[in-house]
Amino acid sequence: MDHVIFNLNDVVLCMTSFMSCVLAALYWKTQQTSRKSTLFLIGFLLSHALFAVHELTYYGEQVRYVILDVNPNLFFLGSVAYCIDGVLLYLFTHALIYKGFTFKRQHLWHLLPLIGYCIYLGFVYHSQSWADKTSIIRNWYLTETLHFVSVEFLIRLIRVVYVAYCLQLLANYTSEQMQRLADPAKVDITWLRTVIIGFIFVFSVEALMSGTNIVRLLRPAETGILSLIELEHLSFLGELTNYADFLLLLSLLVYSLARISSVEQVKELEGQDEQEELPEQDDELEGVGRIKRYMEEQKPYMNAEITLPQLADALELHPKVLSMTLNHHFQLNFYEFVNGYRIEEAKHLLATDETMSITDIYFSVGFNSKSVFYQFFKKIEKITPTAYRRKCRAAKTADAIATD
Repeated sequence: MDHVIFNLNDVVLCMTSFMSCVLAALYWKTQQTSRKSTLFLIGFLLSHALFAVHELTYYGEQVRYVILDVNPNLFFLGSVAYCIDGVLLYLFTHALIYKGFTFKRQHLWHLLPLIGYCIYLGFVYHSQSWADKTSIIRNWYLTETLHFVSVEFLIRLIRVVYVAYCLQLLANYTSEQMQRLADPAKVDITWLRTVIIGFIFVFSVEALMSGTNIVRLLRPAETGILSLIELEHLSFLGELTNYADFLLLLSLLVYSLARISSVEQVKELEGQDEQEELPEQDDELEGVGRIKRYMEEQKPYMNAEITLPQLADALELHPKVLSMTLNHHFQLNFYEFVNGYRIEEAKHLLATDETMSITDIYFSVGFNSKSVFYQFFKKIEKITPTAYRRKCRAAKTADAIATD
């Protein structure tokens, strides 16, 4: 045979589409009674299956002409997925971390890019005659027009914005959890943050490619750097994003199946919740003194599972009052406040108890992670626990020599 029916890029696109459909079906079967985020994740997978088919049918050298002979109306249908995958990833993230999330009427505005793109596509392509559509596909006419690449750039830029907003949601979630939890393991969503950063990179590259197409069409005879912009280079970059997209989808599925149930959801604050009237409490200074005395005498921080509501209940304070006191008076969130006491206790043990290993010490004061203990210790003391113990030994030796 003289012609290659499928190249590596085509194979990856086929695998992406097939994998997305199969895993979406499996995910639906195994997780259908799970969180509402499942539906958005399935939708995200299916959207990637759609535009993998679009890329394969439109840009695949052999496939596009087979499809063209069948029906030119089949082209561009999968491209609508570019208008919804960013939205679906955002809704998945939102539903994953917030309790009781439901799709409400105000969320419908997220569909505006999809509606606008469908209207545009219907006007410039699907409203044309059969012969005109065949000519458009055969001669690559539509995708080489300024209006099409401009619309494509706008859509892909919107995807970047949505995925960047996913990162903002995760940052807010981590901040809210650290206001009520002292165990960092319960707010570990590094897996999801890493995958989303990967999608931001891929989506940004695709948006950059679309922007480059605009420049190329506006200045076709440009010299210098712009003269390096060639279809071959853009095609190669596009193939790389397809490979990255496949790997990211696979990572998202693997991590979701393994870790999604471990994500502890929080209640999303509505406007009225933020204005909720708090019950009357003691004088602020008296409350601060009570907090300090309780922490020093009862040492609740040594309980690795301590939470803000538990501490507030022991202090007979409203949880929001305790949180506000920590933020305003101590200028710390709950996570920082509790771990600060743990570090002080660890310093005392490092200086006075030579029989305890560092591992025993950080477990005994309430830490569950060596890395978090070292990170906090260095943040406060500017040295490692080992160096601190060595420093204390040296000081004791110096005192003993001075006494003699």
